[in-house]
Amino acid sequence: MSGPLHGLRIVATMPPHPWFGGIDYNFAVEMSDELRALGADVFPLNVGCIITQNEVYIRDSIQALKSFKPDVAISLPNALYALLCATPQHENIFKDILEIPTLMLWDHGLLQLPQQILGPLPAHNLSMGFLINPIHSINGSPRKPIPRSQPTLTISTR
Repeated sequence: MSGPLHGLRIVATMPPHPWFGGIDYNFAVEMSDELRALGADVFPLNVGCIITQNEVYIRDSIQALKSFKPDVAISLPNALYALLCATPQHENIFKDILEIPTLMLWDHGLLQLPQQILGPLPAHNLSMGFLINPIHSINGSPRKPIPRSQPTLTISTR
């Protein structure tokens, strides 16, 4: 099919169907269909088999992707799914193995991605101090009121 994306070869992440009640999966299917309607060749990559670290599936998928020769990867329907596409050796399939650009749609990344970006959190006691101490140094103790400048509001009745 011709279209503005004709000739573009895209690997698209397909989330596990049961996650979020199938909503992410359905969005990814619809978005992939739209890319195809614009003329792109789309390879749907099942993220569900990757997150379980199914080495046979991961190996076979990488081989199939190398044969497909994608120009770009797109994380559908949001950025999390591309970050989950890693081998048991922690190599990202798109960045480290295929060495292709990856489009990542940011949705609610601040709440969704800290573990993928920062790695595992330190032990509980360290993490609490790691988080609370800088907050105390900026805002003061949570038991004491934080000094704030009082804005002055002047209302004219003229």
